[in-house]
Amino acid sequence: MGENPPFLIMYLNKNIKSDVFKISKEDIVDFATKNDPMFFHLDESMAEESIFSELVSSGLHTICIILQKMNKFSDWSIATGLEHTVKYLKPVKPDVKYQVSGLVTYEHIWKNPKYTHLKMSNTLREGDKDIDLVLLDTSFLIYTPK
Repeated sequence: MGENPPFLIMYLNKNIKSDVFKISKEDIVDFATKNDPMFFHLDESMAEESIFSELVSSGLHTICIILQKMNKFSDWSIATGLEHTVKYLKPVKPDVKYQVSGLVTYEHIWKNPKYTHLKMSNTLREGDKDIDLVLLDTSFLIYTPK
């Protein structure tokens, strides 16, 4: 098989961070309307009566954001996810600063040398407070043409 692409070797065992970003109330409601229509993702007044006491992002929405940010860490292009394990530690709220950090913990050339198998541990953090909100361990293939 071939050598690992240089940009992967550059990231192996290093902590990588995304930009700092916010999730708006509109983004939360829009995603929930289409994909996860639970009342505490859709309506602020009804969400006040929930276990969260306020509008919160869908867990599915949160995973999508982490995967989007992870895909921007490098020049790689995710071909397919193989396995995801997620732990929700705290709810993700609108208009708070967040950041995703990721650590590539494993890599090897897949059976087809155009693909590399990566394992990565990701954390969504509340930026200013260094509080972990969501932990996502993922295994995926990335397209790495020569």
